[in-house]
Amino acid sequence: LAVLDAAGLAHTGSARSPQEAQPMWLDLGGIRVAHLAYAYGFNGFRVPSEAPWMANLIDEDAILADAAAVRQQGADFVVVSLHWGEQYQSVPNQQQRRLGPRLLASPDVDLVVGHHAHVVQPIDRIDSEWLVYGMGNLLSASSSPVRRDELLVEVTVTVAGDGTLTTELRAVP
Repeated sequence: LAVLDAAGLAHTGSARSPQEAQPMWLDLGGIRVAHLAYAYGFNGFRVPSEAPWMANLIDEDAILADAAAVRQQGADFVVVSLHWGEQYQSVPNQQQRRLGPRLLASPDVDLVVGHHAHVVQPIDRIDSEWLVYGMGNLLSASSSPVRRDELLVEVTVTVAGDGTLTTELRAVP
């Protein structure tokens, strides 16, 4: 977290204190964006019981409650990032296929972006919202070509005259 801070990069999902354990808020062109982040696990480590604010574990009810809370706090657009999936598997696993669409079914979640598999996984459009299962490795020293693949997603959110938001997504290899 200190390295991200030093580089001027905002972060969420992990925290050094209860005060820091907050959603990331961004004002992008007049659209108030809340970014929430969760992980399926922590490489064999556990979040200390005395510091539950250190990291967010994937829990559908907690994610939906957090999304509803940031929506009530004025978020126009809510992004949920998930550290999930099976490493080196380009096909989403059962948890991803079940949880992703369930989160997007909530009126409080607008975009789900996944990572962790270390390979690119599919992108689905569900109704008018996007589910990015996995973006691969942004930076990697892997000798395997498939593990050097990555993509960025560029999401354009447009506000109509009636306040309705529409999104378009472009994947950038």
